[in-house]
Amino acid sequence: MASSGSPRHPVRMAKSRITRAELAELAAEDGVITVESVRKRGITRDIQRRMVREEVLRQFTPALLGLAPPTWEVRLAAALRLGGDGAVAYGPTALALHGVGERELPLHVVVRSRSHPRDREWVCFHRKDLGGRKVLPNLAPRRIALDDSVIDALAHLDEIAAIALLTRVTQERRTTAARLLEIVNRRRRVAHREVVTRILRDGAGLESALEYTYAVRVERPHGLEPMVRQYVVPETGHRADGAYPARRQLIHLDGARYHDADADRDLDNRHAALGYGSFRFTWSDCWSTPCRTASRVAGGEPPARCPAC
Repeated sequence: MASSGSPRHPVRMAKSRITRAELAELAAEDGVITVESVRKRGITRDIQRRMVREEVLRQFTPALLGLAPPTWEVRLAAALRLGGDGAVAYGPTALALHGVGERELPLHVVVRSRSHPRDREWVCFHRKDLGGRKVLPNLAPRRIALDDSVIDALAHLDEIAAIALLTRVTQERRTTAARLLEIVNRRRRVAHREVVTRILRDGAGLESALEYTYAVRVERPHGLEPMVRQYVVPETGHRADGAYPARRQLIHLDGARYHDADADRDLDNRHAALGYGSFRFTWSDCWSTPCRTASRVAGGEPPARCPAC
C-alpha cells in the first residue's frame, strides 16, 4: 500500500534562482536573454521580477532581458532585435562602432518601414529607406558603412561639431573629401549642406575646424587677404596656423585644451623680439565675435563690413 505522505508522481518545483554563469550562457554572444529561455530554465515570472528588482537582470521589453547593468553593446543588441530583420546601427551609433565618437545614448537604429518598434529613452528608431547607403551586414553588430554614417551623423550635430567631424575623419584618413562630397551630391537632404559642401570642396590647407571657421566667418566676409596657412617662421622654425608675412603678423588659432599658456607666452615673446606680432584667437573669437576679430587683424576697420557688423 502506497504511503499517503508521498505523491505518486513527483512535482517539479520552480527554481528559486539562477546563477550568473547560467545567465551568461543564456545571453550567448550579444548579451540579450529572451524571457522564453528563462522560462525553460524553470524561472517563474515572479522570480524574474525579483531578479529585475535586485538588478541582476534588466527588462528591456516584455520578451527581452539583459544582464544588469547593461552595457552599451548589450543595449544595442537589444535595439537591433527590437528593430527586427534588416535593422542596422545608424548615424552616431554606427560612427561609434567604426571608432569615431563616443558610445553614447540614445542609440540610433534604422528599421524597415513596415516595422514599428516604439522609441525608448535609450534608443531612437528611424523609419526610412536606406537609399544608396552601404550596409555592412557581415560585421556584428550590423551597421551602415563609415562614409554614409558620417553624412548621416551631421543631422545630430550643430554646424561647428559637423565641421569638426569632417575635419577629423579626413585628417585621420578614415575617408576622403571626394568620397564624402559624392554622397552629399547624391542625397536630397543633408544637414548643413552649404557649409559641408564648401568645406569638402575648398578645405585644402585648413587643418582644423577652427581654421575653417576663421576663414569663413572672419577673413572672407570682411574682405581680409587670405593668410598664408601653416606658415613656418624662418627664424624659429615654428609653424603658426597662419600669417601675414608682409606685416610680420602671426595668427594662432587655439583650442585651449591643446595649448600650454606658459609655453605660448614664451613663444610669443621670442617672436616679438624678432619683430613679429602674434594674435591668438579661440572658438569664441571666431564664432561669436568674428567682426571684432576681423577689426583686430586689420588694425582698425576691416576692408569690408559683413551684414552683422
